[in-house]
Amino acid sequence: MISAPDVAFLVDYAGSAARERALEECDAEAKGDPAVKATCLEKARAKFIADVIRFKKDAQGKFQLAIYKRQGSRLDEIYIGSVELAEQGADAVRLKFTGREKGARPLFRGQANVVLKVPTEYSIEIDDAGFGRITYNAKIGLVSQ
Repeated sequence: MISAPDVAFLVDYAGSAARERALEECDAEAKGDPAVKATCLEKARAKFIADVIRFKKDAQGKFQLAIYKRQGSRLDEIYIGSVELAEQGADAVRLKFTGREKGARPLFRGQANVVLKVPTEYSIEIDDAGFGRITYNAKIGLVSQ
């Protein structure tokens, strides 16, 4: 499912550790003021830019990881890089960055190898040093070729 041609993975931000961290920080900053908390949460959400991830093949048949920022109904590609995928047991995939990259990688900064957990056929989980645990759910046809 990870490498199916029409599949992209949309972040479940509401269920992520990034949102939990933002809630804690914004509660402390707001000191009970709901308007300050709402503004703080909006800013924290805007800082998380890896809204959609997708694995696609390039012209040579090698895999690439593309990361998109969602702007309303528009998706802006902010990163693309060459990767190798390898099974890592029954419910995980090893992702190895292999070189060519375009854009700043918003996830897995400074890492050459990453393990993606696959808890269900239609979702993946990552543990990112900066954001914590993040779940992405498969969406078919979200990103066009």
